[in-house]
Amino acid sequence: MPHSSREPANAGDTPPGMQQEDKLQGLSRWERERIRSRAFALWRDAGFPHTQRRDHWGLAQLQVLKNDPAAGIS
Repeated sequence: MPHSSREPANAGDTPPGMQQEDKLQGLSRWERERIRSRAFALWRDAGFPHTQRRDHWGLAQLQVLKNDPAAGIS
């Protein structure tokens, strides 16, 4: 059965409450894109570890929403 366009292919593997789209509700499109971009950069810079997804996502949100210069948006 094909996946819906909004459901990630590994949605069954994602812990409840950790679907990133749910956490982005209420943010502007610019903020959502900056968070995604920053989370990817953090993950890449850490060597692509699969065990720190939540840590990178949370740090990216904090940096972007607090206008942290580390997020490259000041």
